[in-house]
Amino acid sequence: MLSDTLTVSAHGPVDASRVWALLASPACWPAWAPQMRHVDDLDATDGAPGRVRKGQRLRISTIVPRLAVDVRIVDVDEPTSWQMEATLPIGAVRSAHTVTAADGGTVVTVTLRWLGPRVAGPAVLLPYRPVALFALHRLLRLAGSEAQGAAVNLWRMCGQDPAG
Repeated sequence: MLSDTLTVSAHGPVDASRVWALLASPACWPAWAPQMRHVDDLDATDGAPGRVRKGQRLRISTIVPRLAVDVRIVDVDEPTSWQMEATLPIGAVRSAHTVTAADGGTVVTVTLRWLGPRVAGPAVLLPYRPVALFALHRLLRLAGSEAQGAAVNLWRMCGQDPAG
């Protein structure tokens, strides 16, 4: 059955706080989301986005030349979830992003809900599924690599065993 909602999740052996740090930092999104090239904060004087905050307006430059998507952060529940809404030419989509500690690691979930004409929902959401899933796995790998790099740097600088 076709739906106007799409949910994708990924699990990895990474600390939830590291995943949240990357997920809640718009400037980091292009590092793990292949569909994004750059993110600007439309409300910041220097354009640099800080952490997600309710009411924040962002412009996401995509990999498609001259295509940018304006989004607004509509809710933040630090350090576990945030939601944003994007208005596209054919309708709007709301996405919820959640980080949950589970089974010795973290589950990160994105749920997209189509708010535009019902007939267009599946056509917009279904092709995005593999992109979103790839991005979530990439996010977990990046968070894991970051954690491993921090442990190695601690060992190099302080002579401390990365295992604790």
